[in-house]
Amino acid sequence: MDSSRQSLKQFRKFLTQSLGALIWSFIALVPILLSGAAIERFLTYVVLFGLILRAPTLTGKLGKIKYLSESLVVLFCGGLLIFEKSSLASLAVRVVLVLFLLLAVIIYRRPSIRRIVVVNFAVLFCLSIPTEIGFRFFTNSQSSSQFQIVDIFRNSRPDGPAAWPVEFTTSSTNGLRTTTDQPASYSGRVLIFGGSTTFCADVPDFMTYPSILQRRLNDRGAKRRVENYGKSAATSTDRVIVLEGVKDLSKGDIVIFYIGVNEAGVGFTQRELPAGII
Repeated sequence: MDSSRQSLKQFRKFLTQSLGALIWSFIALVPILLSGAAIERFLTYVVLFGLILRAPTLTGKLGKIKYLSESLVVLFCGGLLIFEKSSLASLAVRVVLVLFLLLAVIIYRRPSIRRIVVVNFAVLFCLSIPTEIGFRFFTNSQSSSQFQIVDIFRNSRPDGPAAWPVEFTTSSTNGLRTTTDQPASYSGRVLIFGGSTTFCADVPDFMTYPSILQRRLNDRGAKRRVENYGKSAATSTDRVIVLEGVKDLSKGDIVIFYIGVNEAGVGFTQRELPAGII
């Protein structure tokens, strides 16, 4: 009876340690996922790296070899640089990745340091969650107001184009980038969806191309109201979701998608990941 309890206890300990190694491996390899590795390969790397972390306790006498895990990590990183050559094209990314994985092994192999790191990470996570929820609750995601500070700072530099004489970006009551010169009465709308090239954060409201289009339509006597649904870094996947949320579309409305730049960026920098994740 005692032997069976002891075996069960050891089995539970083995499972707990293995699960901890997998979680630690997942965290350590997140840069691989962000660099563009396919999900299937990423999960394979997580399992392999987890085995490396557990190597000293799983290999019997081999586990007594000094720096066994660290040596295996070096071999593991060499394999990554071969199989993920296109994803890890930058030398800086490769160096940071190797150092990050070595640091992960060192921390994992030293329980005292690991506890400090885990506790601090948990505290940071717990503090960031309410902050994130607060920002999402009080900020309209369509207004893209966060770009005002960035662009005002950039344009206040001595080597920049200097500050504009008008407020840089404003948003309408429905949270969209303001389109100027909209008619008081109209028979239809023109809804323009796009990324930063549609949001036009680098110019005042009256110089965005939706505002210019609005003035052109006004000059032609077209009773159309132009609305700017642009947002920096947006993709077609993201904008389609926004379009589906527009419930007051009418038969006379025109929808324009000026999109593709960010999809191209996704194709180069986030291989094999759907645009919706970005």
